[in-house]
Amino acid sequence: MIRLSKNEPFFAVRFDGDIYDTGSKIGFLSANIAYGLGRAELAGDLRSEMERLLKR
Repeated sequence: MIRLSKNEPFFAVRFDGDIYDTGSKIGFLSANIAYGLGRAELAGDLRSEMERLLKR
């Protein structure tokens, strides 16, 4: 990013929130789980499904 900013316009935005490395498999999965848990219409079913999977 530093090298890019020397040759190209570079923009950034400050925000409060979580960051996920969706370039990694775990980061991608974590981002999707966090999204699902943050949605009222999905959270309950997602928790139940995760509990079912963890009992394997």
